[in-house]
Amino acid sequence: MNLTPPDWHVCLVSAQPLANLVPLLDAATRPRRALLVVTPPMVRAADALQRVLQPTGIAVARLEVDSARMQPVTDRLLGWLAEHEQETVWLNATGGNKPMSLAAVSAFGCAGRDDCVFYVHQDSGRLEWLDPKRTR
Repeated sequence: MNLTPPDWHVCLVSAQPLANLVPLLDAATRPRRALLVVTPPMVRAADALQRVLQPTGIAVARLEVDSARMQPVTDRLLGWLAEHEQETVWLNATGGNKPMSLAAVSAFGCAGRDDCVFYVHQDSGRLEWLDPKRTR
């Protein structure tokens, strides 16, 4: 399946930036914009990621969450997704901690966008879609 790059990548910020950078910088998957979901301990990591993305032309926005607990992340992402329902949005579920990643996947499922969720394999950098009907 050929993929058209999306309007947005939702990226869960963590101390390991490569899982977010690989699909952001790949010409085949590069979005026009990136939404960085950031908890207070990850503000510096988000700042660094934003500095790397600045010269690429990818516009960066932030969705700050007070906690990486599931409910706050789910609620904030559901609200954001409702505001962007006319745009193509992919979730990179690789970053963040486990509850944050599960919350983001849950939000995309509740919003009917569960076919837009991928994971980056650490060893190969290859995208793995959670929806088995999608391939790269």
